[in-house]
Amino acid sequence: MLAQTRANQISGTYVEKLIRSERVEDPFGQQTEFERIEYRRSTFHIDESVHFGLELINPTKSASRLVSRFLELTGYRFSIETWSEDPLEWAQCTSEMMSRKIQIQKVIAGGIDVASGVTGEMVFRGQGDVLSAAASILEGRQYTTDKVQVVFEHIAGAVTFRPQGQSW
Repeated sequence: MLAQTRANQISGTYVEKLIRSERVEDPFGQQTEFERIEYRRSTFHIDESVHFGLELINPTKSASRLVSRFLELTGYRFSIETWSEDPLEWAQCTSEMMSRKIQIQKVIAGGIDVASGVTGEMVFRGQGDVLSAAASILEGRQYTTDKVQVVFEHIAGAVTFRPQGQSW
């Protein structure tokens, strides 16, 4: 069901109807068969003007059927790629959008070039300037930022940013 269509956007809900037959035996040995009908909904938003393109909103366990349907509709020109974002950049952008300062509590750097054929992982944490400390030790080395844990000004709790998502 399409809810909204524009030149470069489509929003809608994919509804899947599942019909199952179930058989129940009562305590007296009588069997009863009945149909169970279930509807699964996956709401989606497609926007070609942003880099993620497809957003599944509260996807069901059977979101793969929705993706299969997209494949059919596009003549198999539909592809899904892993989305990855720099956690530090993401944390800083979130801070700007919320107009709140952040304190970086922890940075985990991975894939650090240590020697030929040797890589490592380092965890930097503390109440001081964790980012500057990490940068000074990692200077001149290749690495990836695997996690950044921050605390937002005037908000209780910490947020961890990862390349493929965040956890609260």
